[in-house]
Amino acid sequence: MTNIMLHGPPLIRLNSSQDGTLKPPGQPLASASKKKSKSQKAAVLQPLSSAVRGLRDASNVLLSWRDGMTESEREDRRRAEQRMQILAARMQNVSRQVLLFMGLLLTNMSRSGHDHEGMGDGRQGTRLP
Repeated sequence: MTNIMLHGPPLIRLNSSQDGTLKPPGQPLASASKKKSKSQKAAVLQPLSSAVRGLRDASNVLLSWRDGMTESEREDRRRAEQRMQILAARMQNVSRQVLLFMGLLLTNMSRSGHDHEGMGDGRQGTRLP
């Protein structure tokens, strides 16, 4: 018999702080010192992020000069190559499975002593090695 849920999960009441974020009931609201530490972190990370952005842009200009493609064209080409590699790997896997199946089939036929008379290929009683 299937369990039927008549009621949803219990609701948890959350405290809202002045900045609009929600906190579980047991946690105190954010203090001014925490807000200062967040602004200090942002002040440290902002120059770093702009430096990373600048390096990325310089790299894109260099690559564009080298290969004549934009960033989106390079990304499209990378995805197409990735799809081709996946397809090639799948095809190789299937061919291995087919060869393995054929080898097992031939091994079982030779062990059981079957010949090719009943196969309809015109051969007369030849046995597999």
